[in-house]
Amino acid sequence: MPKHKGLVLKVTLDHTKPPIWRRIVVTDDLTLDELHLIIQDAMGWYDAHLHCFVANGREFAPVNEDDDFGSDAEDETKVKVTSLLKLKGAKMKYTYDFGDGWDHTIVYEGEVPGPAIIPRVLKGRRACPPEDIGGPYEFARIMDIVNGKLPPEEGALEKLQWLGKFTPDEFDVAKANRRLELLLS
Repeated sequence: MPKHKGLVLKVTLDHTKPPIWRRIVVTDDLTLDELHLIIQDAMGWYDAHLHCFVANGREFAPVNEDDDFGSDAEDETKVKVTSLLKLKGAKMKYTYDFGDGWDHTIVYEGEVPGPAIIPRVLKGRRACPPEDIGGPYEFARIMDIVNGKLPPEEGALEKLQWLGKFTPDEFDVAKANRRLELLLS
């Protein structure tokens, strides 16, 4: 049985302040479709929307033979993460939910020394925004209303009720790793 190295990736949700990010460990034989599922669980998304990766001027996404969108994206199931992120500091983009536009920057930070449980979330900051909240700018506006920096506007009140007990400053590493364990089972 071949031994695989553990790669450390930092996934940061773009256009959020303070930043929302996860540091994860994945295997060096991971394909982009597998990385998508790991990011979904690590961040706290529900995989309810389309996604794509962009690296080195190339786009990668799920390929659907019946798709009439005419995308030139390459099949993400055939591309290993290590073929795109070869050197420490290398980056690629991951977009989830084209309507809301949740862009992420993925940075290769290096290899894990010694044995590691893979995949695994090592660390992270802040809760993932709720699905369908309206993207990073709408999320920021809603958070400003929640924090009293802006008055509630029409339409914002129902989103505030929909948020319920959302706590933006909390991230539970153990909960994210339990989601990853379920992914592997």
